[in-house]
Amino acid sequence: MDSTAPLKIGSGQNDIFKGQIKEVRLYNRVLKEEEIELLAKRDK
Repeated sequence: MDSTAPLKIGSGQNDIFKGQIKEVRLYNRVLKEEEIELLAKRDK
């Protein structure tokens, strides 16, 4: 992902998230399905 625009989390072109975001993770690659499942289980 290359962009000169600032990264905005919780806001879109036509909407704004009205809540709280507990945790944000950024990865420099696509996660495998197994990795996502492991992260979801670990964070419960």
